[in-house]
Amino acid sequence: MSPEKLVRSLAAMFIAVLIGVGVFRTLAPYLLTPASSPKNSSALKDLKVSLEGDTPTTTQPAQNEPRKAEAPVESLRGRDLERARTKLYREIAATFASAIGSVRTSLQDDETMEVFLLADNADIIPVLVESIVEGVADKYQFRRVAFFVPNPGASDRARMAAEVGKDDEGRWVVHPK
Repeated sequence: MSPEKLVRSLAAMFIAVLIGVGVFRTLAPYLLTPASSPKNSSALKDLKVSLEGDTPTTTQPAQNEPRKAEAPVESLRGRDLERARTKLYREIAATFASAIGSVRTSLQDDETMEVFLLADNADIIPVLVESIVEGVADKYQFRRVAFFVPNPGASDRARMAAEVGKDDEGRWVVHPK
Protein backbone atom coordinates (compact mmCIF):
# COMPACT_ATOMS: atom_id res chain seq x y z
CA MET A 1 0.00 0.00 0.00
CA SER A 2 1.37 3.38 -0.93
CA PRO A 3 1.95 6.03 1.78
CA GLU A 4 -0.69 8.24 0.18
CA LYS A 5 -3.37 5.53 0.43
CA LEU A 6 -2.31 4.77 3.99
CA VAL A 7 -2.73 8.42 5.01
CA ARG A 8 -6.14 8.58 3.33
CA SER A 9 -7.25 5.38 5.08
CA LEU A 10 -6.10 6.64 8.47
CA ALA A 11 -7.83 9.98 7.91
CA ALA A 12 -11.07 8.23 6.93
CA MET A 13 -10.92 6.03 10.04
CA PHE A 14 -10.25 9.07 12.24
CA ILE A 15 -13.23 10.92 10.75
CA ALA A 16 -15.45 7.85 11.21
CA VAL A 17 -14.46 7.62 14.88
CA LEU A 18 -15.20 11.34 15.39
CA ILE A 19 -18.62 10.96 13.79
CA GLY A 20 -19.33 7.90 15.95
CA VAL A 21 -18.38 9.75 19.12
CA GLY A 22 -20.57 12.69 18.10
CA VAL A 23 -23.56 10.44 17.43
CA PHE A 24 -23.04 8.65 20.76
CA ARG A 25 -22.81 11.92 22.71
CA THR A 26 -25.97 13.14 21.03
CA LEU A 27 -28.04 10.01 21.57
CA ALA A 28 -26.63 8.58 24.84
CA PRO A 29 -28.75 10.65 27.26
CA TYR A 30 -31.90 9.56 25.43
CA LEU A 31 -30.93 5.91 25.00
CA LEU A 32 -29.41 5.38 28.45
CA THR A 33 -32.39 6.78 30.37
CA PRO A 34 -34.88 3.90 30.54
CA ALA A 35 -38.53 4.81 30.74
CA SER A 36 -40.64 3.75 33.71
CA SER A 37 -44.33 3.88 34.30
CA PRO A 38 -45.50 7.08 35.97
CA LYS A 39 -48.13 4.98 37.74
CA ASN A 40 -45.35 3.30 39.75
CA SER A 41 -43.52 6.51 40.54
CA SER A 42 -42.65 6.84 44.22
CA ALA A 43 -40.73 10.13 44.14
CA LEU A 44 -43.29 11.93 42.00
CA LYS A 45 -46.40 9.88 42.75
CA ASP A 46 -48.32 12.85 44.14
CA LEU A 47 -47.74 15.01 41.11
CA LYS A 48 -50.36 15.52 38.41
CA VAL A 49 -49.13 17.40 35.39
CA SER A 50 -50.77 18.98 32.39
CA LEU A 51 -48.45 20.18 29.65
CA GLU A 52 -51.22 20.76 27.16
CA GLY A 53 -52.03 24.19 25.81
CA ASP A 54 -49.93 27.30 26.18
CA THR A 55 -49.60 27.29 29.96
CA PRO A 56 -48.38 24.12 31.69
CA THR A 57 -49.92 23.57 35.12
CA THR A 58 -49.43 21.28 38.08
CA THR A 59 -51.73 20.23 40.85
CA GLN A 60 -50.99 18.56 44.16
CA PRO A 61 -53.21 15.86 45.69
CA ALA A 62 -56.03 16.79 48.02
CA GLN A 63 -55.13 17.03 51.72
CA ASN A 64 -57.36 14.10 52.66
CA GLU A 65 -55.69 11.64 50.25
CA PRO A 66 -53.51 9.11 52.10
CA ARG A 67 -49.76 9.24 51.45
CA LYS A 68 -47.39 6.30 51.57
CA ALA A 69 -44.27 6.51 53.69
CA GLU A 70 -41.14 7.30 51.68
CA ALA A 71 -37.64 5.93 52.26
CA PRO A 72 -35.22 8.36 53.92
CA VAL A 73 -33.20 9.27 50.83
CA GLU A 74 -31.60 12.16 52.75
CA SER A 75 -29.42 9.70 54.69
CA LEU A 76 -28.10 7.82 51.64
CA ARG A 77 -24.50 8.18 50.44
CA GLY A 78 -22.35 7.00 47.53
CA ARG A 79 -23.74 4.23 45.35
CA ASP A 80 -27.00 3.99 47.30
CA LEU A 81 -27.68 7.68 46.71
CA GLU A 82 -26.85 7.36 43.01
CA ARG A 83 -29.22 4.35 42.70
CA ALA A 84 -32.01 6.37 44.32
CA ARG A 85 -31.23 9.30 42.02
CA THR A 86 -31.28 7.03 38.95
CA LYS A 87 -34.76 5.85 39.90
CA LEU A 88 -35.80 9.49 40.38
CA TYR A 89 -34.44 10.41 36.92
CA ARG A 90 -36.48 7.66 35.30
CA GLU A 91 -39.62 8.80 37.10
CA ILE A 92 -39.08 12.44 36.14
CA ALA A 93 -38.44 11.54 32.48
CA ALA A 94 -41.54 9.32 32.41
CA THR A 95 -43.79 11.81 34.19
CA PHE A 96 -42.71 14.73 32.01
CA ALA A 97 -42.09 12.73 28.81
CA SER A 98 -43.58 15.44 26.60
CA ALA A 99 -41.15 18.06 27.93
CA ILE A 100 -38.01 16.29 29.22
CA GLY A 101 -35.66 14.14 27.18
CA SER A 102 -33.32 13.06 29.98
CA VAL A 103 -32.14 13.82 33.49
CA ARG A 104 -28.77 13.06 35.09
CA THR A 105 -26.25 14.08 37.70
CA SER A 106 -23.75 16.60 36.34
CA LEU A 107 -20.48 15.07 35.23
CA GLN A 108 -18.61 17.97 36.86
CA ASP A 109 -20.53 18.29 40.16
CA ASP A 110 -22.46 15.53 41.91
CA GLU A 111 -24.60 18.12 43.71
CA THR A 112 -26.05 19.38 40.42
CA MET A 113 -28.93 17.73 38.57
CA GLU A 114 -29.06 18.37 34.81
CA VAL A 115 -32.43 18.35 33.05
CA PHE A 116 -32.43 18.22 29.24
CA LEU A 117 -35.62 19.59 27.71
CA LEU A 118 -36.94 18.39 24.36
CA ALA A 119 -37.69 21.89 23.05
CA ASP A 120 -36.39 25.41 23.55
CA ASN A 121 -39.35 26.41 25.72
CA ALA A 122 -38.34 28.55 28.70
CA ASP A 123 -42.00 28.81 29.80
CA ILE A 124 -41.92 25.24 31.12
CA ILE A 125 -38.96 25.87 33.46
CA PRO A 126 -40.93 27.56 36.30
CA VAL A 127 -43.44 24.69 36.25
CA LEU A 128 -40.63 22.14 36.42
CA VAL A 129 -38.95 24.08 39.23
CA GLU A 130 -42.17 23.98 41.23
CA SER A 131 -42.79 20.31 40.45
CA ILE A 132 -39.32 18.80 40.55
CA VAL A 133 -36.85 21.12 42.21
CA GLU A 134 -38.91 22.30 45.17
CA GLY A 135 -40.25 18.81 45.78
CA VAL A 136 -37.19 16.59 45.54
CA ALA A 137 -33.91 18.47 45.06
CA ASP A 138 -33.11 18.80 48.76
CA LYS A 139 -34.23 15.27 49.48
CA TYR A 140 -31.84 13.88 46.86
CA GLN A 141 -29.03 16.16 48.07
CA PHE A 142 -28.87 18.54 45.10
CA ARG A 143 -27.77 22.13 45.64
CA ARG A 144 -28.33 23.18 42.02
CA VAL A 145 -30.45 22.16 39.04
CA ALA A 146 -29.44 23.13 35.50
CA PHE A 147 -31.95 23.15 32.64
CA PHE A 148 -30.66 22.63 29.11
CA VAL A 149 -32.45 23.17 25.80
CA PRO A 150 -31.55 21.86 22.33
CA ASN A 151 -28.88 23.85 20.52
CA PRO A 152 -29.31 22.86 16.85
CA GLY A 153 -26.51 23.73 14.49
CA ALA A 154 -23.93 24.24 17.26
CA SER A 155 -21.07 22.03 18.34
CA ASP A 156 -22.71 21.50 21.74
CA ARG A 157 -25.93 19.49 21.52
CA ALA A 158 -27.53 21.58 24.27
CA ARG A 159 -27.16 24.98 25.90
CA MET A 160 -27.99 25.96 29.46
CA ALA A 161 -31.27 27.89 29.60
CA ALA A 162 -31.43 28.34 33.38
CA GLU A 163 -29.82 27.32 36.61
CA VAL A 164 -31.71 27.00 39.87
CA GLY A 165 -30.10 27.43 43.26
CA LYS A 166 -31.04 28.50 46.77
CA ASP A 167 -30.82 32.08 47.93
CA ASP A 168 -29.70 33.18 51.43
CA GLU A 169 -33.19 32.52 52.79
CA GLY A 170 -33.32 28.95 51.46
CA ARG A 171 -35.73 29.59 48.59
CA TRP A 172 -35.10 28.09 45.16
CA VAL A 173 -34.38 30.88 42.66
CA VAL A 174 -34.23 30.57 38.85
CA HIS A 175 -31.26 32.26 37.17
CA PRO A 176 -31.87 32.48 33.40
CA LYS A 177 -28.73 32.08 31.28
